[in-house]
Amino acid sequence: MVNRTFIALLATFGVVCLVRADESHLRALEAKAVCVALASYQATSPKADLRHFQIIVGKDGKNFDIIFLPDPDPSDPYPVGGSTKYGAEVHYIISPRTYKILRTHLAR
Repeated sequence: MVNRTFIALLATFGVVCLVRADESHLRALEAKAVCVALASYQATSPKADLRHFQIIVGKDGKNFDIIFLPDPDPSDPYPVGGSTKYGAEVHYIISPRTYKILRTHLAR
């Protein structure tokens, strides 16, 4: 299941890793965390236009911080509240031990 999701993920998103921003790859366990976050994002934001998102992989202490970052709306280049017409910016904090979502928060 993770393999199919990961392949679809690579075909759909430009994935960015903050630690290695000049490289275009993910570690396998980072990809696993992205898959967990993607499943949650799609379930909670089914109308988000995922063609217009970047996924940023970062760290929050020892946990993964997976960020769904929508592209700016061309008609509103300064969004308020982290949402654009494409969807909301959401952060998922995921445990590297259990790969469960520990918490989520929206951009302000």
